[in-house]
Amino acid sequence: MDGTQTKLWETSKSSTVTQHTFQDLPNELALAIFSLLELKSYIVLHGVCKKWKQLLPSADIHPIRRRMFNLFHHMLQHPRFPETRPWTLKNLRTSFNRKAYIDALLSKYRAVPEEFRLWILEWPARMVSFGMWPGLPVTFHKENTLDKAYGMNWIAWRTEDDLPGYYEVLYRHPSREDRWLPALQFWQMDYGGSWLIFGKDDPDLFGRVALLKVRLPSPGIHHIR
Repeated sequence: MDGTQTKLWETSKSSTVTQHTFQDLPNELALAIFSLLELKSYIVLHGVCKKWKQLLPSADIHPIRRRMFNLFHHMLQHPRFPETRPWTLKNLRTSFNRKAYIDALLSKYRAVPEEFRLWILEWPARMVSFGMWPGLPVTFHKENTLDKAYGMNWIAWRTEDDLPGYYEVLYRHPSREDRWLPALQFWQMDYGGSWLIFGKDDPDLFGRVALLKVRLPSPGIHHIR
């Protein structure tokens, strides 16, 4: 094949090439990809094009991510949402390392509830509610406002080695023996606190929130025994 023939062949070949974009993918393939996305990417794709915005609700995403997205969307639709942001945006700690925080918890607790793990790893920090977030200061709020809840953001407290504290709470049941369960306190009020149960050996309690009338006297590692 001489040079002229080669040039003609290349011209003919290039004229048959059809360019495609990601938006041209079959719906089935696009949905399969969407189902693997983390929350941030799933949110961002809603603004790419009208087709994807209509298609994304049909993606088989993790049910926890679905609930988080629904909450995200609900918050954005509230007419007073902008009024809830000033304190949070001003006080967010940009150095907060989500993965390191989960790893630190796993160094103390046998397991971390999946809902809590995904919330820490994927929830947009700029969208956190009522001052409750490990990347916000341990601050006591004296009243409920649009952007802060009454109480203290205890989930942000760290030990001297910058690790979350380890706690156990007593679980009493009328027909069972009392037992101690690992738990993480995430909010503190004058009359008690809110705790997330980390006891994996108790599947009925693992990941549930308990309201306990226990007031920690000061930041520190406490075994509530």
